[in-house]
Amino acid sequence: MREAVCALGVFDGVHLGHRKIISRAKKHAEKIRGKCVIVSFDRHPQAVVGRKAPEILTSSPRKAYLLSKSGADKLIFLPFNRRFASQTPENFVRKYLAGKLRLRRIVVGTDFKFGRNRRGNVNLLKKLGKKYGFEVEAVPTLKSGRRKINSTLIRKTIRMGDVSRAAELLGRFHSVAGRVVKGKGLGAKIGFPTANLGKTAELLPGPGVYAVLVKSGRRVYRGAANVGINTETKHPLAEVFIFGFNRNIYGESAEIHFIRKIRAEKKFSGVKELSHQIRLDVARVKKYFTIRQKCDIVSAREFVKTDCRR
Repeated sequence: MREAVCALGVFDGVHLGHRKIISRAKKHAEKIRGKCVIVSFDRHPQAVVGRKAPEILTSSPRKAYLLSKSGADKLIFLPFNRRFASQTPENFVRKYLAGKLRLRRIVVGTDFKFGRNRRGNVNLLKKLGKKYGFEVEAVPTLKSGRRKINSTLIRKTIRMGDVSRAAELLGRFHSVAGRVVKGKGLGAKIGFPTANLGKTAELLPGPGVYAVLVKSGRRVYRGAANVGINTETKHPLAEVFIFGFNRNIYGESAEIHFIRKIRAEKKFSGVKELSHQIRLDVARVKKYFTIRQKCDIVSAREFVKTDCRR
């Protein structure tokens, strides 16, 4: 491999701050006519060493797709397990970064940590760079107003249901993917059959009703999604009424992109009240898409081409 510049990080969410790091690496690679390499991990480190697995913004396949669209020459996912996590910071640099990659420069965020117990930081990485022959650039954290753009902030925003704000921080709509499973069939009985998404790897927004885009196969549909707690499994569940859709997709994969929150979660006295509210929700979502389609909703064809393919 020619001399390379490496963008290094966990990159959960591949948000605007991550894109800034990758953009800097690409520019340096162009200057030296070398390769731009993105190095990340096959799972979130906290899922291995943390007390509780984090609520991730992007599954490994989704993250790989988003990073592959960044324009880098090569994407490397290192296998993150307990043995990998136990190595010293210097061993990580010597074994994985300074050997085969022939790195000229490594670009990271200012808060990047590495090695056993996260003992390595940017200052140590710079010292090791002098020893092993590469430069280090720490990219300042991107801000939105006074808030630093990071995965923690985006997770909090999504949990609150503010998916419009999350989209601004991500530079794209937040999405979740999973298999369509059978529900109780109540929606079909009252005229609004739903596709129920099974447990997802990605973080679901907080409870409420959302305007969404749904990718099924190679097509994208508009729809209204309700996110709530499944009373049987106690897990969050997304139920989607897809406009103009009448195909049986049980067992198939689907991807939901959350565009805007329409209302908060409500309790109903009975089926009649629920049916009336769903009609209001669907009408409101359809009106939203009609008003906004020329502003911030891309065409279905362009949407599939730019943001949905795995």
